[in-house]
Amino acid sequence: MLTIAADNDSAQQSSHGSESLKRSPSGSQRDKAVAARRLCGSSRGARSERVPRGDATCITEDLAKLEAFWNEEVAEGIRNLLRPILLFVAEKQSLRDLCLVSRHFVSEAQPRLYSDVAVRSSAVTSFCHTIISSPFLAKRVQRLSIQLSSLDASTDLDVDLLSAALHSLPNVRALEITPPQPTHWAQAEHRHGLWSAAHILRHCPFRLTKFVSAFHVAHADYMAFLGEQPDIEELVSLDMTTRGSHPEPKPAHLPALRLFRTAMVRLEF
Repeated sequence: MLTIAADNDSAQQSSHGSESLKRSPSGSQRDKAVAARRLCGSSRGARSERVPRGDATCITEDLAKLEAFWNEEVAEGIRNLLRPILLFVAEKQSLRDLCLVSRHFVSEAQPRLYSDVAVRSSAVTSFCHTIISSPFLAKRVQRLSIQLSSLDASTDLDVDLLSAALHSLPNVRALEITPPQPTHWAQAEHRHGLWSAAHILRHCPFRLTKFVSAFHVAHADYMAFLGEQPDIEELVSLDMTTRGSHPEPKPAHLPALRLFRTAMVRLEF
C-alpha cells in the first residue's frame, strides 16, 4: 500500500508538473521578456519572468522598437563617418558605386550624384523617364547639362517627354541644352527643328542663374521664357541662325544679368 500510495503521489505530482509546464512559457520567451524589460526600460516595473497570456504582442512591439532604435543609431554613425569622406569624392562612377553598397550609403551619396547631371543624347530619354517617375531624385538636381544630337534618325527625341522632365525639376539653377558639335548645328535644326521648340521651357518651376542653349533667339517663346527667369546672371546663346532682325534680351527683362555671350554676328542691347 505504501508503494501504491507513493506511486499515486508521484503521479499526482507528475500530473501537476505537466500542467505547470503547459502553462509556463518556453525558455526563449522568458529570455526575450527579460531582455525587453532590461534594455527597453519598460515602465511596467519589475515582474516575474513568467510571461502572462496575451503579453506576447507587447514583447514583440518592444523588441521591434529596440531593433529600430539600434538600426537608426548604426545608420547615423555610418552617415557621420561617410559625410566628410564624400567631400573628396568627385567621380560620378565612384558615387554610383557607393549608392550600390547599402541604403545607408545611398542617402548620402545620391544627393551628390544627382546635384550635377550631364546627359548625352543617347541617354536623354532614359533620364527623362527617371526624373518624371522619381520626384525625390528630380528635387536633387541643381545643375543639368543636356547634349542633344539630332543627326541620327534612330534616336528621335520626344520633345514632349523632354518638356515633362524639365517641368519636374524645381531646384535647377544652371541649365545647358546644346548640340554636340558646332559644325552639326545646321543639320540638327534641319532634322528636328528642336531649336525652334523653346516653348518646352515655358512655365518651368526652376529659377535659373545660368542658361546656355541653342534655341533660336528670334522665337517669341525664347524671349517669354527669359521673362520668367529674372534671376539669370549668365546667359549664353549658341544660336547660329541669321534670320533678319532678332529680338534681343533687354536689361529690364533680366535685371540680374552680368554676363551675356552669343555666337551671332550681331546682337545689340
